[in-house]
Amino acid sequence: MRIEKISRWWWMALGLVVGLALGLVYRGSSDRDLSAAFDVIGDQGRFESMLLDHDGDTPRFRQLVVHPGGATSGKHEDEVNRSIVTGRYFDGAKDSVGRALCFEAPVPYTQGPALERVAKLAKQDLAGRYKAIQSPSIADYLSLLGEFAAIDYQYAWWEIPWVSMLLWSGGGVMLIGLLWPTAINLIVYKRLTRPREAGIDLRDIRGESAQPQSQPSAQDDQRLREIETEMQAGLERAVAMSPEDAGKNTVATPPAVRELSEAAIEAAAPADEPDQHFAAKPDDFYPTDHSPKRRAFTLLELLIAIGIIALLIGILLPVVAVARKRGQATKCASNLRQIGMELEIYSQTNRQLPDTKDAATLAAALAEIDQTGGQIFQCPSDDASKFSYSLNPQFAGLPKTAGKATDMLANESGARHIGGANALFFDGHVEAGGK
Repeated sequence: MRIEKISRWWWMALGLVVGLALGLVYRGSSDRDLSAAFDVIGDQGRFESMLLDHDGDTPRFRQLVVHPGGATSGKHEDEVNRSIVTGRYFDGAKDSVGRALCFEAPVPYTQGPALERVAKLAKQDLAGRYKAIQSPSIADYLSLLGEFAAIDYQYAWWEIPWVSMLLWSGGGVMLIGLLWPTAINLIVYKRLTRPREAGIDLRDIRGESAQPQSQPSAQDDQRLREIETEMQAGLERAVAMSPEDAGKNTVATPPAVRELSEAAIEAAAPADEPDQHFAAKPDDFYPTDHSPKRRAFTLLELLIAIGIIALLIGILLPVVAVARKRGQATKCASNLRQIGMELEIYSQTNRQLPDTKDAATLAAALAEIDQTGGQIFQCPSDDASKFSYSLNPQFAGLPKTAGKATDMLANESGARHIGGANALFFDGHVEAGGK
């Protein structure tokens, strides 16, 4: 079947399937871990105090976006019941870039000190209004604060799972089911729609009622008897024909049947080979020429093949990118574990941890112990520096016994992985997002 003959409904069904598939791939491969690009605000009181910070009439915490059903780390199993607020905090009028921050808000969201401060200034019972909301979210909280404070936010409704799948499927139907067949019609037929094919239109055919059959008349019966009498007389004459008259019969006698023999059968003369391509199709009602011809790819078929290849590449590239990021995060965690073992050796030898201030001095302090040539001090995702890990300055120069098992011993500078920055703890384990 030629491409331009495919019905638009088939293209729409294909677009729906492709849109749903791309939506599932996007949801499975998209990096929803916002701590890889934002610094996490771990305290609700600090978050709400930053909401109310102003430079005159301008709030410092701006460009707020509420992401539904996200998580800043992989430690939470109830990701559907959590929302993420992202934004930029501008520290003063001279700060034109701001710090990218995010806060993980549970659902339902409990009221904090910001609501009390705004209620006192507005002299309104905001606490009672907030309690009346059933299962309030951070979006409801920000909306209530925004009525009396300069707080403006945007709700990322397009990230809701069912809305996202609806957008992907609708986009697939629009592009593949509507725009693509229209483009084919413009190229082939120079019009927006495909012309009706020539043939019999059964819709214009109307049936006719059957005519009642009439009974034979007496004349018809008389004529039938005469014909029967003539036929009977002819048969009687043929039986009574003499042998001399039989020799004059012009009817050809059948050929004699050859007897079987053991002699070799003579090869028959080659008959003319019939044209195998004569009226080969069932709808050929007249002689047609169907000589075999090699058919090359048309421009439309070539464009379809290129489009399918591009679609497959678009599906596979995000999956490969996410797999590469996870592999780099695993290698980074392995580097931190080796640094932890070297810090243990250093602590047992010197009775204290290295007195370092940054990543470079930590690598210099452990240079005599390290057997990898300094490779473990660079994160595979860090292309800007050869030294990616630093010691917690709170414990620099102190004995290792000064920290608890749950205290952070060292971490990487910056969040580059899915799940956030890797962190090494005093008990030797490495955790993602342990800031």
